[in-house]
Amino acid sequence: MTLERIDLRQRLRHLYDPEPGSLQLVEVPRMNFVAIEGAGEPSAAPEFREAIETLRYLSFALIFNLRERRPDLNYAVMPFEALIWQDEPAAGGWKWQAMVLQPDDVTREFFAETTAEVIESKMGKAIGGARFVSVEEGLAVQTLHQGGFDDGGRTAREMQAFIEREGYEPAGVHHEIYLNDPLRTRLERRRTILRQPVRAQNSRAQEGDGS
Repeated sequence: MTLERIDLRQRLRHLYDPEPGSLQLVEVPRMNFVAIEGAGEPSAAPEFREAIETLRYLSFALIFNLRERRPDLNYAVMPFEALIWQDEPAAGGWKWQAMVLQPDDVTREFFAETTAEVIESKMGKAIGGARFVSVEEGLAVQTLHQGGFDDGGRTAREMQAFIEREGYEPAGVHHEIYLNDPLRTRLERRRTILRQPVRAQNSRAQEGDGS
């Protein structure tokens, strides 16, 4: 039997393997994820760590069940990701959505069947908070940040300067993609893609004018 290997990281290389130090404009299509929402600064919130562990467990459960149906299919778990935002920046209070990209074979129905099967496991309570979501970011700027986030402000400023210089403005939620495990990798060795959806600077005014 010949295995059909689904390598999303290779297929979406322009989104998941940027050149270090480069700032890129990319078009991000609609993609499906399993996700868990929470609150608190991700680097410090115990709930974020729990969400990552839950998504790890659930992603492997999805792989196992998919292979039961499609023995010819083989794919690896994609990197952990997070959307991070503040509803009221002045008041503080971070919110996040931790998530893992899924192949097309993992449908909403298949996700529901799998979670129903594992809901009684030791991870059942946390898995009950997981959702199947579609995210479409469209045009975005991204860069690869290496190391911890003590100097992350510098990378963020470089991104913002690039966005303004190219005639764009932020138009969506900040997105982080952890190319190595954020719970098991030392800060200085972490590799994180930072992504920011954007739009043309004059698009908001045109929308307001109805033109």
